[in-house]
Amino acid sequence: MLSQKVEPHDTILFKGYHPNGIEIIADKVFGLNLYSSVRGKNQKDDIIVDDYEAAIYFDAKYAKIQRYLGQKEDVQLPSTIKDFTVDSIGKMAFAENEQIKRIVCPFTIIRIDRRAFYKCINLEQIELPIDLRIVGKAAFRGCIQLRKVMIPNCVIEIGSKAFAGCVKLEEIWISSATLSIANDAFEGCNELKIICDRNSYAQKYAQTNEVNFITNNYEE
Repeated sequence: MLSQKVEPHDTILFKGYHPNGIEIIADKVFGLNLYSSVRGKNQKDDIIVDDYEAAIYFDAKYAKIQRYLGQKEDVQLPSTIKDFTVDSIGKMAFAENEQIKRIVCPFTIIRIDRRAFYKCINLEQIELPIDLRIVGKAAFRGCIQLRKVMIPNCVIEIGSKAFAGCVKLEEIWISSATLSIANDAFEGCNELKIICDRNSYAQKYAQTNEVNFITNNYEE
């Protein structure tokens, strides 16, 4: 009933306890597997396919990339592994990889977990999926060659220190749909300009944290 009444940009307060499954309710409203640990209780199998170590959750019918094992500079992530949809990039999955320069994510990915690309010191470009919802804590921390990032419209949360230490990051495009940006998400990004829609949360964030911002010309 609730999911039928909710409209874009509505704010929902979920009040309850984890033992009562409040996070499962949130996931059902969003129609995703963002917050609940239901998959962790389901049957799981860890496998290696091509260049990836992945976790397969049989009941939930999803896969998560847990570790990249390859040595490529240009990486196109798979949308499926063993016929299971890849919906997330796990914590530390690409951490401290010194080979990768470019990553393209499939549209199926909705979550990038903490430190997923931590200290990928040669990463210059990443194409984020259009349905991405969450950028986890320190997900791109220390990616010192990263210069520009386009945050998709569906992203609702950018975690603590998500882009901290990205010293060459010059531009990040953020839509009005992003509802939560941690105060230290762009710590140390001294050259950063946030490009955002007029009256968006990102503009308020930029003003509060004294980050340069430019209103999206298209919105003008």
